[in-house]
Amino acid sequence: MNEWFRRRPGAVAWQETDLERLGLTADRCRTAVQFVGSDMRTHAGSDAVARILIVAGFPFNVAGRTMLLPGVRAVAGAAYRWVADNRDRFRGDPPT
Repeated sequence: MNEWFRRRPGAVAWQETDLERLGLTADRCRTAVQFVGSDMRTHAGSDAVARILIVAGFPFNVAGRTMLLPGVRAVAGAAYRWVADNRDRFRGDPPT
């Protein structure tokens, strides 16, 4: 999907990052996707996804800004948690 973005947000594996410098922990990174803005503010989960979409530019920024609206934010958070809790169902790997 990254090739769809006009402005490509950088992605770095948390295992290869100086987490302390970014104000993150391994537990936090294992729990949810993280976004560190140019201002060094961190966002997690659905808020991180929203920030990634905002950075990606039009038309994705519209979806990202919408995800941060009151009400929509709560639904986005619940959807993110459901996907995260069930991510093994989405891999396409045969069940073991």
